[in-house]
Amino acid sequence: MKAMILAAGLGTRLKPLTDTRPKALVELSGRTLLEITLTRLRTFGVTEVIVNVHHFADQVIVYLKSHNNFGSRIEISLEEVLLDTGGGLKKAAWFFLEAPARPNSTNPHAPVPHRKSSPSHARRPIPRNLPPPPLR
Repeated sequence: MKAMILAAGLGTRLKPLTDTRPKALVELSGRTLLEITLTRLRTFGVTEVIVNVHHFADQVIVYLKSHNNFGSRIEISLEEVLLDTGGGLKKAAWFFLEAPARPNSTNPHAPVPHRKSSPSHARRPIPRNLPPPPLR
């Protein structure tokens, strides 16, 4: 299964943490929001991901490479100009032409689409909201 992680935003609600890094690389309990999101997606069978980037995009790219893409096939959708959610999805549409997909945010409390959103979900239960990661 494929998914998209929406990570291009400026992270203004997390300032000053995002003054020097993108929201996706802000740490929670020693793990970045991007790592938490990728790990959670893998537990639901997602092995191919596209990540849109804009704010400190180079940091996200270097981070993913340094972690071997966390064992997933990851594509980057670079937004030279911030496209917002709809524009980011439209730009990445090519990635989803052949498989069921799930858009995601690096927000650890973001809702997960209902399991009926694609036929492959019929065999495994998927909660509407994933619980926050445990604090260590």
